[in-house]
Amino acid sequence: MPTLAGILVNRVRQDGSWEALDHEHIRCYSCGHRCPFPEEQPGVRKVPGSRPSALFALVVLLAPALLSLAIPSPARAGRLHHYEYVFPDGSIDVYDMDNRGALVKNVRVLTSAGVRGTVASAVTGMLYISYGSDKGSGGSMLKYNLMTDQVVWTKQYPFGVDSMSISPDGNTIYMPTGELVSRGLWEVIDANSGNVRASMDSRGTGPHNTVVSPDGARVYLGPRYTNYLVVASTRTNQVIRNIGPVGGTGGFGPSQSTAPSASYSSL
Repeated sequence: MPTLAGILVNRVRQDGSWEALDHEHIRCYSCGHRCPFPEEQPGVRKVPGSRPSALFALVVLLAPALLSLAIPSPARAGRLHHYEYVFPDGSIDVYDMDNRGALVKNVRVLTSAGVRGTVASAVTGMLYISYGSDKGSGGSMLKYNLMTDQVVWTKQYPFGVDSMSISPDGNTIYMPTGELVSRGLWEVIDANSGNVRASMDSRGTGPHNTVVSPDGARVYLGPRYTNYLVVASTRTNQVIRNIGPVGGTGGFGPSQSTAPSASYSSL
């Protein structure tokens, strides 16, 4: 039986979004993480690496994030239509999953500073894109109405941003302050207004990836350079346990292929 890795390798094409760092390492530019890794190893996005000295990436993953949505089709009342939302820097590309991936539209948005993460809520019909710095400051977030194709607001923050997650009711966003930060803070943001309500301290280093549990009671925090997956309560915004160790000595370094990552968001 073919493995998933084998299937992925057979469905990739060579891409130019990379640079050679030395004779053994390359840097991947197929997403916002810009991660270096050894040849023949996958990067943070689990995209197959070089073969040799050339980056191979899934065509559908060349953008920094991808979101699958099922929404009512205006052309066929009463029926669902499925669309793939892809987020290259500065735009939103929408593809028709029911029509062999045909491009439906391209929407220009103010995310050219570099997309870091995306989430959407099936309850509210709102899409959120984090973009900008993943360092100590300069992060931003854009709120987009999927039903009306309109930008609702953009917010600039005094902290960095990264791959966030949203509560099941669509009211709260848990935003990591960036994998290049020495502290471990996540900001708790009101999804309606974009305002910060509270903070979570994972006590790790490099806030990077986030997943909210299906019941909304817990949020799983992935500091990039920490050996533990951190679990926090969404009621108290306090850490309740650590899972691990799950990595090597010193945490998940940028060149390690085992770094936790959330490449997909689905509704």
